[in-house]
Amino acid sequence: MVTSFILWDLPVPKSVFVFVHLLAAIVMQWLPGETDLYWLLPFTGLVFYALHTGATVKTMAVLLSFITIPVLLSSINFLFYGLYATVLLLLVLHTKKLREKEEGLQDVLVLYRREKRQVIEAEDTVKQDERARIAREMHDSVGHNLTALLMQLKMLELRNEAPEEVQVASALASESLSQMRASVHELKSDQPKGLGMIIQLIRKLEAESLMKISFTTKGGVLSVPLTEEQSVTIYRFVQEGLTNAMRHAYSKQVDITFEVLGARRYVVRVKSGAKDHSVFSEGFGLRQLRERFEALGGTFLSGYQDDHFVIEGSFTIPNVEAEERAWA
Repeated sequence: MVTSFILWDLPVPKSVFVFVHLLAAIVMQWLPGETDLYWLLPFTGLVFYALHTGATVKTMAVLLSFITIPVLLSSINFLFYGLYATVLLLLVLHTKKLREKEEGLQDVLVLYRREKRQVIEAEDTVKQDERARIAREMHDSVGHNLTALLMQLKMLELRNEAPEEVQVASALASESLSQMRASVHELKSDQPKGLGMIIQLIRKLEAESLMKISFTTKGGVLSVPLTEEQSVTIYRFVQEGLTNAMRHAYSKQVDITFEVLGARRYVVRVKSGAKDHSVFSEGFGLRQLRERFEALGGTFLSGYQDDHFVIEGSFTIPNVEAEERAWA
């Protein structure tokens, strides 16, 4: 059986096997002696072909009719051939059930991995959003207060009215501000960003879901510097796009495209096969994506185009140097 699995996965040995035995069976019909049993070889070969290629019963019936017509016209033991055909038929049916059971278990495994990944991703999203919120609050409240305090202490020093205690307080305020900025930077840098994280995500989902994912970058995408928020938004866009494709697409092919239009517009797109063009409403994940892109001053589209379901997001590439100065 192991040898048959190896041979029948290769087209050339399969074709040679069937052709040689068919030719030999035809030639041996004109040779003297009892040669009818030799028809069992191509008959058995076609049965194994059905086992390992998933041929339909109707197709097998047509193929076997061409093989068995000469046998039925000759003097043979019908009881022997009937029993032999019955055994092979039971073997085919049993193998078909095993294959269906295996496919069902495979689907359950894929579903389990998908649900597990979604739970982990949901937890990760909550953690990262909370870290980002804490970082913003620290920068906006504590950071601004420390900066104001430090400026007042410096003013006292410049007036020569500052005793030694004020100088110590000024040094402590300056050190606290530096530590706060370092903490904010650490909180923000832990969020997923960059094409490396996206490629890692694609590899993981491709392995889990048996999808074929095409990832294309155009128009200088690799050289565009992005902010933390934009990187996280793009990561979530790819994540949600692939998850949506696994749920609703009837095709295993998914195309992801990143491009820059006019050197100022960053566009990301996920396209997957779709058969049902009925009216749909955006679920929670797509609504969250829309809010993320709108928060960046961008746009978000989702819907059917021809035989595909497409989601597309875009935003204007910002002045990164100005943002870096704001965090300095």
